[in-house]
Amino acid sequence: MQLLVSIVVPSFNQGIFLEQTLLSIINQAYSNIEIIVVDNCSTDSTSMILEKYKHNISHLIVEPDEGQASAINKGFRVASGDYLTWLNSDDFYYSSSAISSIINVFDDQSISMVYGDVLMYSSGSSALLLKGSDFSTTQHINYLSVPIPQQGCIIRRDIFNSGTCLDLSLHYLLDRDFFLRIALTQKVHYLPIVIGIFRQHSSSKSSNHFSKWSREYYYLYSHYCKSGIIPVSCHGSLMCSVYAQQFLLYLRSFALILAFKSIFLSLYQCKPFHLFRFFWFKLFCKRPSTVSF
Repeated sequence: MQLLVSIVVPSFNQGIFLEQTLLSIINQAYSNIEIIVVDNCSTDSTSMILEKYKHNISHLIVEPDEGQASAINKGFRVASGDYLTWLNSDDFYYSSSAISSIINVFDDQSISMVYGDVLMYSSGSSALLLKGSDFSTTQHINYLSVPIPQQGCIIRRDIFNSGTCLDLSLHYLLDRDFFLRIALTQKVHYLPIVIGIFRQHSSSKSSNHFSKWSREYYYLYSHYCKSGIIPVSCHGSLMCSVYAQQFLLYLRSFALILAFKSIFLSLYQCKPFHLFRFFWFKLFCKRPSTVSF
């Protein structure tokens, strides 16, 4: 018998995309799936789409929430599945075999999270492969690398039951934080196939508000240093990477010279970036202040 997979769909005024999202779940070859929609009182066509597919939706929660993290946590709490994930209401699965491909990996009982690749799709342009990779703590500390695309990830229910939930104080890095806390403490597995489609559009959070992203980077990693999630010996290196990432985000936010931005992106991925971070930290960076969550 197939184990149950619970898929939470957090929704807010994405009616134009919601039907494709739901159909990509409904049409999965893996049949034992429950769909949980948590809608933040949308005022667009969302209600009509939800009415159309009400017989495919196991749980529908329509009420104000405190943001995306709050909606996902609500969905996880009512979920009955042995495996949990969420799919944003403007994203969708790449193929009908997406879920079954991941669930097969969970035959290894020691694995807590499985993730694959994602295609980033933007109307009018070619799809870009957001390729995952095996998680490395060293790579993360040096480059803030989290090669875990959200649309391609499923976790065991035990992870959520043990108290690992999404942080309500985060609105832009909620998935990064959630996956990091799992990857740093549990066995995770990368599956090198395309699982999901991440839709980039003008109203998506990923397209705007880079200054807010930057602030969350700082708060998140300051918290990691304070709480002991990251070893003390790595604090300096980690925060250097954070400050350099902040610079990159502001550079992108203000759309400064594209050629310089390309050079910086190239630097950011290569070994000499260690030297760059060292001088950046010495010249411009203060020690992180204490942040309470």
